[in-house]
Amino acid sequence: MGRNKRIPDDAKGTTVYLTPDDRVALTLIVERRSKKHDARGSQNEVMVDAIWRVLEEEEGITREDLAKLLSVEPAALQPTNVTEIRKKPK
Repeated sequence: MGRNKRIPDDAKGTTVYLTPDDRVALTLIVERRSKKHDARGSQNEVMVDAIWRVLEEEEGITREDLAKLLSVEPAALQPTNVTEIRKKPK
């Protein structure tokens, strides 16, 4: 039985720092989705949905556009300030 897996296998963990107001807003959305029995009600899913909404509605980039961007040579993409921190092997 158990829960359905909600995070894709190719997803990588990251850290997001939220202010108290940000946490309240996130919790409010999660609770409202829970009351509606929404399948996408976890904190992770709410954050991902928000990222895609901003990307599509404010930046005008669709998932298809992003797929085209990702097929470009990595050297052509601008470097970011995101650093991946790997877990130490046990």
